[in-house]
Amino acid sequence: MVEKIEEASPMRLLEFDPTALFHPELAKRYVTPYLNTEKSIHMIKPERGHQSIIQTIERAVQHLSADGPLALMDATLQCTVIWRYWIQQETETMKNENKRESLRHMLAYVDAHIEDRPTLAQIAHAGSVSRSECSRLFLFFGDTSPIAYVQMKRMERAATLLEDLTEGIADIANRLSYSSVSHFVQTFKAHHAITPLAYRKQYQKKRAE
Repeated sequence: MVEKIEEASPMRLLEFDPTALFHPELAKRYVTPYLNTEKSIHMIKPERGHQSIIQTIERAVQHLSADGPLALMDATLQCTVIWRYWIQQETETMKNENKRESLRHMLAYVDAHIEDRPTLAQIAHAGSVSRSECSRLFLFFGDTSPIAYVQMKRMERAATLLEDLTEGIADIANRLSYSSVSHFVQTFKAHHAITPLAYRKQYQKKRAE
């Protein structure tokens, strides 16, 4: 079914029943699993990535408006291509959601074990992915690496511990699993542009004010 959206608009609303496009056995595999949510394809302008599917929709509309003996068959073929595109998009969405879920598990693991200095293998295991996939997910969603993220979180934790004022700098370095106090001081200064002792004094001064 083709319906004009607005009188002055060139846009058309194209509706079809996907189960009518396939043999019942194919419909079970390629239609039924994708009918759980209400979806529609909205094309406002011909974005580069959607240009081919827009043209397919336009061809389907043209065939449905034609009077030729094969017009309905041609329109059906175009609708099949549209449905294929539709379920591909759904599959990609599901894949990305699974990836985000893995990343959420990995971030939660880092936060819970930040004082244990989690390794790449441990982080990947928390997300049930390989080490290479772990690195790809951090780069794709966070523009960073797992180890760089751990370093950032350790430095955030170090700043929090320094503000608590109850532990010495050597104790904080040991708690965060640094091999030496000097290594901890150098790393903290590289991240915060100030030494741990100077940071603590600066915090005490602000607190007093």
